[in-house]
Formats: sequence, C-alpha cells, structure tokens
Amino acid sequence: MLTLDRALKQKPIRMAGAADRHLYAPGRSATVLGWGAVKEGGSTNGYLMKASIPILEDETCRVFWGKDDEGNDFYENRSMMCAGVMKGGIDACNGDSGGPFVAGGKLIGLVSKGDGCARPNHPAIYARVDAINSWVAKEIAR
Repeated sequence: MLTLDRALKQKPIRMAGAADRHLYAPGRSATVLGWGAVKEGGSTNGYLMKASIPILEDETCRVFWGKDDEGNDFYENRSMMCAGVMKGGIDACNGDSGGPFVAGGKLIGLVSKGDGCARPNHPAIYARVDAINSWVAKEIAR
C-alpha cells in the first residue's frame, strides 16, 4: 500500500470486488502491464509494456505448482488466480511483480509468481484483488 501526501488528479482504476467474479472466468483475456524484462534473464528496458493473457482454470495451476513443504496445495484459489499463454511466448517477467492485471476496466489481479518468463506450459500466479478489496478500502479510508 502506497500512501501519497496529496491527491492525484488522475482517476484511479476501480478494484474488482465481490460482484466482479465474472471477470475471473477461465478463457477471459486480461491485460498485464509492467516495466520488467521482455525476455527471461533480460534486464528491464525502461518502457511500459503490456500483454494480453488468458485466465486459466484453477486446476491448471494447482497441478503445475504442486504441494508446499507441508503437503498442502501451493496454489490457493481464494487469493490466487491462474493465467498464461500455454504455448509460451507471452508473459509477465522479472521486474513486473506487483504490477496490474486488468479486465473489464477493473484491476483484478497483481503479478505474483512465475517459473521463468513465457515458458510453454508454465502458468503464472496472480494475486486476486477481489480477495483484498475490503482491506484496501479500509486502509484508504484511514
């Protein structure tokens, strides 16, 4: 959470909430933005880039990411969502973490975890904004 010392003139993007579950539908395309590397192992290039990435079934990430050290599923669909171009070639990359994932004119996710960049059959995890919406709203109201 970033707190500014003055109001911005720009209108902020709205965050997804409980009524926006449809924005997380598998097959729907969302846009990721960031200043990160444009290829695995590369350095950031100083340009804001964007890419369209489809949302995947939760089970795809559950299978790919496997179990944690305690034997529980690493992927948890209440606070995470799965997205990726399964043929590879398009993805968020190093330096994009925390960046926006947008669909339907709303912020639905934040770049969270990947295995490399744009590898085939390597879906990425995005933090679900609808899961933290009420917490962020309380912080903003302070």
